Parts: sequence; structure tokens; C-alpha cells
Amino acid sequence: MIPLLVTMTALLALSGRLLLLALVFPLLACAVVLVGIGTKTWLSSSVPAFLGRISCTLYMVHIAALAIVCLVVGNISGSVIGKSIAIVLATALKTTVERWEMWLR
Repeated sequence: MIPLLVTMTALLALSGRLLLLALVFPLLACAVVLVGIGTKTWLSSSVPAFLGRISCTLYMVHIAALAIVCLVVGNISGSVIGKSIAIVLATALKTTVERWEMWLR
């Protein structure tokens, strides 16, 4: 896996000068994904897997949650509180709205 990532980084660095090398990059990216499918790392544990499941919804709500909490609290602790609220809100939306919408299809 590491040699593939190093090769991808080198290709990405050289692709500015040799544009045809950029065509190889997606193939190596697919190889990295295929090699990594069977591995068991900390990324396959429950917390990263959960965050992966709610990632799209979290992306949609995190700025609003952070902005509102930072306006109310006004300090750095608002960032931690905002992130926590964003995760809770994303989980609630994922388990209600998104599942309901999928059920309607």
C-alpha cells in the first residue's frame, strides 16, 4: 500500500510537467482502494465507520451549526460544542429524513 501511495504522490508531482502521467493517476487510485479493501485498520473501527455513514449529511449541516454556536458562545469552546451539535443533527437527519426519503422511492 505504501509503495502505491508514494508512486501516486510522485506521479501527481510530475504530472504538471508530463501531462500523460496524469492518466495513470486514477488507475493507481483504484489500485489503492482495491488493496485497502481487505485491510483492518483503525479507520475500519466503529467511530470512523459511523462518521463515514453520516459524512454527506454532516457536510451539509456543520457550517450552520458552527456559525450559530460561535455567535451564541463567542469563544473557542463554541467550536467543540458546534461540532458536537453538528454530529447529533447529522445523525438525526440521516436516521429520519434520509431514510424516509429512500423509503418513498
